[in-house]
Amino acid sequence: MAANIRLKCAAALFCFFVNLFLGISLQETSPRMARGLCIESALAREAETAPQSSAQHHFAPLFKVRILKSYPHDPGAFTQGLIFANGFLYESTGLNGKSSLRQVELETGRVLKKYDLPFQFFGEGLTLWNRDLIQLTWISGKGFVYNLQSFALEREFSYSGEGWGLTNDGKSLVMSNGAEELIFLDPATLVRQRSLRVLDMGEPVSLLNELEYIKGKIFANVWHDDFVAMISPKTGEVTGWIDMSALRRELPPGSSAEALNGIAFDAEKDRIFVTGKLWPLLFEIEVIKQNSTPRRAQTPLCRSPSRTGRDALARLRTYFLLRTKTCFTGNAPTTSRTLASREGSDSSSSHESKRTHSPPFLTRMGTVFFDGLLPSKTMFPGSSGRTSLHSTLKESTAW
Repeated sequence: MAANIRLKCAAALFCFFVNLFLGISLQETSPRMARGLCIESALAREAETAPQSSAQHHFAPLFKVRILKSYPHDPGAFTQGLIFANGFLYESTGLNGKSSLRQVELETGRVLKKYDLPFQFFGEGLTLWNRDLIQLTWISGKGFVYNLQSFALEREFSYSGEGWGLTNDGKSLVMSNGAEELIFLDPATLVRQRSLRVLDMGEPVSLLNELEYIKGKIFANVWHDDFVAMISPKTGEVTGWIDMSALRRELPPGSSAEALNGIAFDAEKDRIFVTGKLWPLLFEIEVIKQNSTPRRAQTPLCRSPSRTGRDALARLRTYFLLRTKTCFTGNAPTTSRTLASREGSDSSSSHESKRTHSPPFLTRMGTVFFDGLLPSKTMFPGSSGRTSLHSTLKESTAW
């Protein structure tokens, strides 16, 4: 009897270590870190489809904001570009059929002047160069140049790819296209000069949206994130992240506010204005250094779980439970539907049936072991915390 138990234990441990080997993936880490063994959680399956905050991937120093003042803003304006010049806000709004160029009175939010784009154009980034307003569109590959005073359309220009944000550094126009790069254009010819990849300690930063050049740095909204990146226009390195989440908390309840988007700088009075798509308010803010440890120090070795790694551990966990169950009971792996029907079976079932259908001792030990390794929701936003192997099995099918 004892020999039989030892044999089963040995077989179960063999299943475990074989599948542990299969569930470990080697993945490339940042340039400052060597290749390592990374065990990645099946919880990332949930995180992949849930809304994620890229705050989990911020490594540069963190900043926060102090709200100095708030102003009315058109809650119907799908803000895509924002600048401040000559005492007024100039705003580019998006959505087909609702895209426009506007001159807005700061104190009241009243639209003083407006030019509506044709239906086929989705308005995007906006900047001022000399006495011209330059506006991008999203997927049309076309931009427009307007007279600042009259909003008269002076000319059009073309570019490849998508148009997202637009600003200028006094020498070139700087454009984003939703990727992890900034594109520099000649302001006279509007021809591409060069591109610059944006990295945060070696990690690419994508979905760069509305841009504003402020005191030697390019401030960039990140689509669907309440953080703004401060980027060096020389190196492309992110030198800091500004947490703007405090602004969203100040919005009135019941508003249809969408993504944070829209940064304007009043160089004469040293003021920064921020708003968002369909936000009823525009805020004047002050950026303050946040005293905290670097985000990198709080981040585990496998910072950006890959699809391969996620699937590997999902297989590992499921294999472990199924194989150890098979080694002890002789049952073949079953689908989640079969398992669920078993768990919902009549409570009058025999003791032997319950013993066969419940996870054996080694599986329970494995559950403790794995759940000790599993990251909490702080690593994978969108997850509800640690889950057991048994609950993971219920969501899986046989292999």
